[in-house]
Amino acid sequence: MNETQIRTRLRKAMGEYDYTPMSSRDIQSRLAGGASSPRLGLMGMVAAILAILIVVSLVYVRMHSTPLTFPAASPSASSAIPVSVLEQTNLSAAAALVSHPNLIGTVGDRTVTLAGAYAETRRVTLIFRVSPASTTQLGIDLWTEFGPLNPSFPLTVGPDGYQWVHSGAPPHNPGEPVHLRMTIWDPYIPPTGTASDARLPIWSFTYNLKVQTATTALPVQQGVIAVGSWKVTVLEFELSPSTIYSHVLIDGPARPGPTGPTVSNSRAEQDRVIAILKSVAMVDQAGKVLGTPCGGSWSLSSHYPRVWELNCGWPRPAQATTYRLVITGGGGQYSTSFNIPAPPTS
Repeated sequence: MNETQIRTRLRKAMGEYDYTPMSSRDIQSRLAGGASSPRLGLMGMVAAILAILIVVSLVYVRMHSTPLTFPAASPSASSAIPVSVLEQTNLSAAAALVSHPNLIGTVGDRTVTLAGAYAETRRVTLIFRVSPASTTQLGIDLWTEFGPLNPSFPLTVGPDGYQWVHSGAPPHNPGEPVHLRMTIWDPYIPPTGTASDARLPIWSFTYNLKVQTATTALPVQQGVIAVGSWKVTVLEFELSPSTIYSHVLIDGPARPGPTGPTVSNSRAEQDRVIAILKSVAMVDQAGKVLGTPCGGSWSLSSHYPRVWELNCGWPRPAQATTYRLVITGGGGQYSTSFNIPAPPTS
């Protein structure tokens, strides 16, 4: 029944009929018929009930003939990653580019959620939320279609039930996402290469992650830079959405030798190596040195056996500012300033 039909029935129930012209003979005939039958009172009650039902029907049709609109759903609170976790994973500047897959799986008696994922040309970072929270590390196998990135690796335990893993440059086809294949197990146990390495319970899944390719070359002197008695070459110095990268060759410091038989000799050699690693530094506008990011990432260059090869990375600041790259050693110092724009938002 459409709205027009309902309106017609409603008017009839309320006593409003369509007018049909009658002749005088018809009118006299009706008048001669006398008073109406007593049954009209009962009919009036029925008509009133029918009118109410028709009104309800009319309202129902009107409501369903107009599309209802609802407010857009707000982002789930579970998609928000704490600021402290973004800081510890060096993703503060790239927070707007972090994906929130919110993929949920069960590993034993713990619920594990892939809460955040980020990839650029030099790194992959995966952030998991574990419930109930524990200091027990989960283990991860991380692969792409080109091979392993981090096979059998422990996650880093953070605050509020969060755990994460960093990996190096993700191999992928240019312009395409990196196709990740992951297996999570609880707890992490270092593999021994025996049959007892079976790890249960596990959660295996895949995820395609966009790779942020935007990088900006930063100003630095080309060729060999004389820093006191050292000869320094900056092979790479660039800015990504999350990190400031530097790849430096240093020709000058003596290569690390074997440690002596005493603790003091061993400590002196360690201090010398640490000083070389600290020779490449990043300084903010206030003159503060930003940590020792080259620690643990140095090696003697395979191409230049007399040369120290340092790969360094500093977190990109979350706002526009000016930094200085400072290289100190060999009795001299080199410094260059550069501007850092505000982080990208998309």
